[in-house]
Amino acid sequence: MSSHYPKQSVYNADAACALPGLLAEMLVDSVPGGEAGHGRVELLPALPAFLPRGLVRGLRTLTGTRVASLRWDAAAGTAEAVLVSAAGGEVDVGCWGSGHVRSVRLRGTEPVRLGWEGDCAWLSEEEVADGDAR
Repeated sequence: MSSHYPKQSVYNADAACALPGLLAEMLVDSVPGGEAGHGRVELLPALPAFLPRGLVRGLRTLTGTRVASLRWDAAAGTAEAVLVSAAGGEVDVGCWGSGHVRSVRLRGTEPVRLGWEGDCAWLSEEEVADGDAR
């Protein structure tokens, strides 16, 4: 990383601090709940072309839900996520920015696995053992 200043007297940390957050928001976006209802988590809302498939772990959302893991393959049109919430409750979850949203009940610290295929068709919702949540 360069400082972009003469004689390198000032260190420019914008890219070092902002890029990881920007990438995280492209993979997982969220809106906290409030009086209007529960919060919302949108998975892969703005997937960059340079990441046609991948895996990310441990992203936190504004809903209090942690995305323990998120795996996707854009060419196959598949995605799988494991969500965990210490507080529990309901959260609305969407994928691929398709507008298809489903309410998911999270129970304490029990991980829930979600799966999608094609045009965000909901494949599955299941509780998983702690060892499978990684």
